[in-house]
Amino acid sequence: MFHICCSLCPEELLPVSLRRLIFRVGVWRGGYAEWSFLLQQYQLSQSGKDQVSMLAALCRTNNHTSILWLLNSSLQNHIIKTQDFKVVVDQLAFRPKTNQMLWRFIQQNWDQLVSKFPLGSVYLSDIVTATTSHFNCTQKYNEVYDFFVTQRSLGHLSFVQQSLEMIESNTRWLQANTKAIHTWLQQTYPVAYTAYPLCRKEVTYRFKWGTTIRFRV
Repeated sequence: MFHICCSLCPEELLPVSLRRLIFRVGVWRGGYAEWSFLLQQYQLSQSGKDQVSMLAALCRTNNHTSILWLLNSSLQNHIIKTQDFKVVVDQLAFRPKTNQMLWRFIQQNWDQLVSKFPLGSVYLSDIVTATTSHFNCTQKYNEVYDFFVTQRSLGHLSFVQQSLEMIESNTRWLQANTKAIHTWLQQTYPVAYTAYPLCRKEVTYRFKWGTTIRFRV
């Protein structure tokens, strides 16, 4: 349906207020054909704003090959502009299913990242913190510490310190509030809590500064 509608209605004919939603639902509910079609529209679009919306939607795919293609393409300035690499990072960092892929990609391509975005740049800092701000356990803290501090002696950089501080803060918050939140859910929504398995396994909390954390029991 998404493919048919968009082929009949170029982006400029879609309601401005609904374009972003249409793009995202089309990718989310569709398959590779819909994803590939939107990528073609991204290339043809003359609107920078619509391109960003399309790129954000393209990141909503669950296809790992497509996700890795987006990361490599934007980093290498191939089809996806390098200046939009941060758009891809933000979208992938937000989703638990793709956050780990993103973190692994950053580690494996660190030298290339630094060659494009200097260590002291705000852009690189935002890329790292956008990824690590969603980590909330000791294991992830150790991974970040080992990668930046132990292996590369970058512990003096502000984005490394900030990342470690945020992971510590997220971890402490979980330890302090997990039990209380589950008690409140069980008391407030006893039927749903008992009947819906995920309610007892995962809870999501969004901080006012934008970080989202999920924890399981």
